[in-house]
Amino acid sequence: MSIRQLPQDETETRTKHPTSSQTQTSENCEKLSHEELLVPRIDSDDPSIEAIWVSVSIRGVRAATIGAAYRPPDAPMVPALDSLQQQLCQVKSLGKSLYLLGDMNLDVSRPEARGVHRYLQLLDELQLHQLVRETTHPSPTPTTLDHVITNVPPERSSTIVVDDAWCVVSGTSDPRPGAAETCPS
Repeated sequence: MSIRQLPQDETETRTKHPTSSQTQTSENCEKLSHEELLVPRIDSDDPSIEAIWVSVSIRGVRAATIGAAYRPPDAPMVPALDSLQQQLCQVKSLGKSLYLLGDMNLDVSRPEARGVHRYLQLLDELQLHQLVRETTHPSPTPTTLDHVITNVPPERSSTIVVDDAWCVVSGTSDPRPGAAETCPS
């Protein structure tokens, strides 16, 4: 794994959500500078799982490494789980809060399904938590395919579904919809 730091002249702007009484002004924006945004490069030649990672460090907030992943439904299970395990081990070694969000196409509401037991065992061995407990695809046969994985204990994190978008609130256990206002965009 290698870490790429943004060049000195590169910055990205993150927009804060204004409250109903605010208008969108420059004071509602924060700059993420080269000192705050690192892009861990996780080398994987395995096409059975796609993932991208970013490490963010903002003054006054605990640093976090956040990833997004997708495992196609027809991807071979064993190589996908092996690659996921390798990536999670590498990201955990950074020593930051870890969040991986994505569609793994593994229905954790059915532990007897192919690959699910091994996936849950992998998370347990790495001391990671799958925060999603509700079904994410309400259909005639409800499934839980979308996951939020973290190394932050569940009592310190919560996930909230807002308009079908995941929002991870670190450092709180407040599951009320109003808590979603603290989530970055």
